[in-house]
Amino acid sequence: MGLGKVIFFVACFAFAIKYVQFGYWKAGMVYGLLFGVSQTLGKMILNNYVGNISLDGVRFAKEYAVSFIVVTMGAGGMAALAFAFFEWVGKRQKKPAYQEKKYKEKGLKTQISFPLIYAAMLLCYLPCLIAYFPGCMSYDSWYITLEALGIIGFDNHHPFLHTFLWSIFAHMDEWLGVKQIGIVLYTITQLLVMGAIYAYTCVWISRRNLPKPFMKIACVYYMFNPVFHIFTLILTKDVLFSGLFLLLNIALVDFTEAVCGKGTVHMERYLQLKLTILLLLCCLFRNNMIYVVIAFTIFLCLGFRVSFFHCKSFFVAICLFYLITKVVYPGVGVAKGSIKEMLSVPLSQIALVYHHNEGDSIGAEEKELIVKYMPSVEQYDRFFADPIKSDFNEHAFEENKGEFFRLWGRLFKKYPVVYGRAFLALNLPLWYPQMESVREYIETDNYSQDYPVERKGWLPQVYSWYEDVSENKAVWMHLPVLRQLYAIGVPIWVLLFFSMWFGMSKRKAAVSVVGLSILLWMTYLLGPVSSFRYAEPLLLTYPLWFALGTIP
Repeated sequence: MGLGKVIFFVACFAFAIKYVQFGYWKAGMVYGLLFGVSQTLGKMILNNYVGNISLDGVRFAKEYAVSFIVVTMGAGGMAALAFAFFEWVGKRQKKPAYQEKKYKEKGLKTQISFPLIYAAMLLCYLPCLIAYFPGCMSYDSWYITLEALGIIGFDNHHPFLHTFLWSIFAHMDEWLGVKQIGIVLYTITQLLVMGAIYAYTCVWISRRNLPKPFMKIACVYYMFNPVFHIFTLILTKDVLFSGLFLLLNIALVDFTEAVCGKGTVHMERYLQLKLTILLLLCCLFRNNMIYVVIAFTIFLCLGFRVSFFHCKSFFVAICLFYLITKVVYPGVGVAKGSIKEMLSVPLSQIALVYHHNEGDSIGAEEKELIVKYMPSVEQYDRFFADPIKSDFNEHAFEENKGEFFRLWGRLFKKYPVVYGRAFLALNLPLWYPQMESVREYIETDNYSQDYPVERKGWLPQVYSWYEDVSENKAVWMHLPVLRQLYAIGVPIWVLLFFSMWFGMSKRKAAVSVVGLSILLWMTYLLGPVSSFRYAEPLLLTYPLWFALGTIP
């Protein structure tokens, strides 16, 4: 840790002690303690310092102890100062926070015009579209293209709804007789949809009666953020899911404010219908979202005592999801997804035990079972599960699931710390900002050989600039503050900060909604790798939380 960073952290701590009221200082120190513990643990895991840890304690090296103290003081001080700042901004607001009813009754227009902001949004994204024209077929696009073109059958390994959508565009080359017209139309359509979502979010924030600088910051965040420019052009389910998730958060704010009786939006049929549609679409565009919705529904009903009647949108969406995926999809020939996608963490844990002390700590029978289920166990990567997951023996698993889970359980009893290391290493970039993903920051290469895409090479200098951004090589992305803005390990700390702030300021509606994003983040911990595309939905919600955090 550099001297300049240490001085800054200590200064933040000193200012917080001197100028921040005790309640905020105490909350800031709780936040700082959580951050300090996690960052110290993350550093130890990254450096592979956590080895044979006995139950009687952990031996901290001097550098880790000093780092823990300094980081805890700095994070706690900054959090306390931020709490005080949001209180100061809130006190400057004299008018009611939500103005929608007032605008409707008086016939006034919102403070930002949707057509104007939408046009400006598209104009800002246009250079990136031209540079990457006709689009980007990266991530899992090669697999869904095989399904879309009928080379292999449809399945729900990747959400079928998105695959079906792409199949319509992919066949336009044949229908219209124009090469690559499908990816062109898909990219432009996705850009138009995402631009509309960003513009709508800016308009919605403008109705919160915030100071003009905050509204302008939200517009600038969506308009001029180059990572959003690039990601909006990529053929992957995560783009549309991110936009739907942003809309869902906005709808949930309206919903919870109405339920809690602190807003002016009434529980009209339109709001319930909108919420049902958004919940269902989010689940259909990301398979693990259904677990988030179920957990959030329980959270609302039991934790916040929201009546079952008011939660009917959630129950309807859950029922429709299972009806579609369990009845409709099989009925039209869509196979279920691969079970190995749910086993990234168990497979990584077993693989690390296999490699622990070069495999001398486990018996021959257990080794044989491990190799039976994971023939590529020698290729174990603690930050990426795909190398060992790719040829997972699903046939053997389906024949004897009990044998696999008994193996996992026996090894867990013997090596709980090793299991913990494997789990934390796999999702380390999602909560340790100093660690970057082992994958490219934003993948822009075209992976599909069955639908080859040829870039036109327009605006080469603009393309080169955006490529530096996509590879996280741009110098400005590593400057203080900006580095944190783009780190995929920061969103969870932003969410925890605002959950504490909303709790202290007794904003029940905001606390409940921020919980949805935290639940989504928790599902990422069980994934095969930590990647920017998983953090994208959370990054898009930043202006939303700042808007809710600054209202009185």
